[in-house]
Amino acid sequence: MPYVSIIIINARNIESLELCLKSVYRTQYPNYEVLVVDCQTPNIEELAMKYDFKLISFKNDVGPAKSHNIGFKNISIDSKYIVFLDNDVEVTPYWLKELVDIMENDKSIGVAQACIFQYKHPNKLDHSCLSIDLLGSWISTYGLEVNSIGNKTIEVFAASSAACITRRTVYKITGGFDDDYFIYDDDTDYSWRVRLMGYKVVLVRNAVVYHKSNIEKTINPFRVYHSTKNRLYTLFKNVELRSLLVRGGIYLFLSLLAIPVLAPLNVQLSISIIKAIYEFIKNLRRVIIKRAYIQSIRIIDDKVLSSKGFLRNSIKFTINELVQKYKYLRMMRDELWMKSMYLS
Repeated sequence: MPYVSIIIINARNIESLELCLKSVYRTQYPNYEVLVVDCQTPNIEELAMKYDFKLISFKNDVGPAKSHNIGFKNISIDSKYIVFLDNDVEVTPYWLKELVDIMENDKSIGVAQACIFQYKHPNKLDHSCLSIDLLGSWISTYGLEVNSIGNKTIEVFAASSAACITRRTVYKITGGFDDDYFIYDDDTDYSWRVRLMGYKVVLVRNAVVYHKSNIEKTINPFRVYHSTKNRLYTLFKNVELRSLLVRGGIYLFLSLLAIPVLAPLNVQLSISIIKAIYEFIKNLRRVIIKRAYIQSIRIIDDKVLSSKGFLRNSIKFTINELVQKYKYLRMMRDELWMKSMYLS
């Protein structure tokens, strides 16, 4: 029974965190510790005393990516595995045993994701990345019926950091999560680097947890800024040079094209894209240094990942995603216009 460090990230939410903790402490596994990396939650110290977990607390929001790394720096020296949990996840009693067993039985697995069910729709799956398209968009399990994946562990391209386990050694060699991401796409980037080292990423059907969050329909400047910036980071760091110009170039072109298209609907979104591209260019030297390290430790070619169906050459998933967002923005604009006409 190897020792496991469970790192829960939390920000300004004590109610969800306590429900998460209650479920974690019912875990049927004898050898683990709990760490909570918290940002800006009042009275969090009282909860730490009640449940006796290790608390790392910040008065500013450091973001999920950095929170994962801060948690890693504070884990026990005895830990062989690290588990990451979001604060809005509730686990079942044997979830951790299932994750540890699969890691112990197959040394080629670098990351294993729990089978995440939607809390409000427990017969449907939450996110796991089956593969990505040419521009890095997830082909996700979200909304699939639970029975669609059977009862076996399946290989996926990337694991959701909402509930996953990774080897301590792998986390250290890859450098963990990228602090520059802050939020969004950081788990894709980590899983991609793990795969480039030759490890597998899997979804463990019997490690059941429930996630309360849903797909975020709201399109706001904060989300657009980080999503655009981080997608550029992920593509430019991880793909081989021969496909970098294609994948990175097309995504950058579409991002630039979106600026005038979105401006009539919401000028703040266009400004967010401009800021994201500027931030990427400003940090390009740092991205190149990170890319150099990643490419130096990789042992798997992109063609191997493509042959397994993990890297796809289609852009239809990204296009569909952009079209849906555009329609949503138009609908919101029309609703605001109708409301203003009614009030006048």
